[in-house]
Amino acid sequence: MLDKIPLHHRLAVYLGLVEIGLGGIFHSLRIPCTGYALSLHQIFCLNRAVRDTYDAFLPIKISLAAGFFKISLPSAKTLTPFVAIVMQGILFNIGTFLFGRTIFGRCVGAMLSCVWGFIQPLLIISLVLGKPLMDGFSVINTFTQPWHINLFAVLIFIVLLKVILAIGASLYSERMPLKQWLDVQDRLLALMQLTPFARAKGGSITSFLNVWFIIPIALSITGLLATNGALIDGFKSVGQGIALYMMIIIGLNLIPTNKVIKYLTRKNYQWLAEPCAYGIDLLKGMEKKK
Repeated sequence: MLDKIPLHHRLAVYLGLVEIGLGGIFHSLRIPCTGYALSLHQIFCLNRAVRDTYDAFLPIKISLAAGFFKISLPSAKTLTPFVAIVMQGILFNIGTFLFGRTIFGRCVGAMLSCVWGFIQPLLIISLVLGKPLMDGFSVINTFTQPWHINLFAVLIFIVLLKVILAIGASLYSERMPLKQWLDVQDRLLALMQLTPFARAKGGSITSFLNVWFIIPIALSITGLLATNGALIDGFKSVGQGIALYMMIIIGLNLIPTNKVIKYLTRKNYQWLAEPCAYGIDLLKGMEKKK
């Protein structure tokens, strides 16, 4: 399906489609840690791309194009997945910059890339909630210590587990034959054609109804109560963060994608515009077949 376009275009479109389609399926089924699974898939794709080409900036190009393609669709205009895709590509590229296209360089890039899935939500939530979040975390950690459960140790274990999986994805990408890799792409794309993912709901208030938002809110409230903090001020900070996020989403939906693509093409950013245009045409073709 995508074998007639350049490698960076093909992988950018494929990665964007999987982020939208497979991610939409997982989210609709309420499968936990969907973002982590997709980030490992991105790491695998970037490993294959670096393995099969000499373009030093290819991981960044693929990730930027895939993120731009995803955020250009009315059904997927949410900011945080775009930032995650792009940052994971940049961090992966740092590893290959430092240590080359070797398997070691790709494993280092994979390790750097995979930890962003933990850093991004904590960074955003910390900016919104601030000190009450850490106070609540300390309170809960103190409460669980009689059962010999250390929340910091649990978090470190989860991060290390994902790092191991990222390294495993890098090593497996080295061994997977090209034909098998192309078959995997075709099967995932065929699966997504059976699903109305292009009409999935995009950015809205429901974006906050997930574990990375609900748990920190509960921890912040716990911290405010434990330290006699002002609940009103805490909820005010949360409300301001949600309002800012919603304003960004509204702004993204007002941007005409076709004009942005034409502008990027005129400015010689075809590597960014063309995968997006091709992906949108491909989605339209999928929709007509249903």
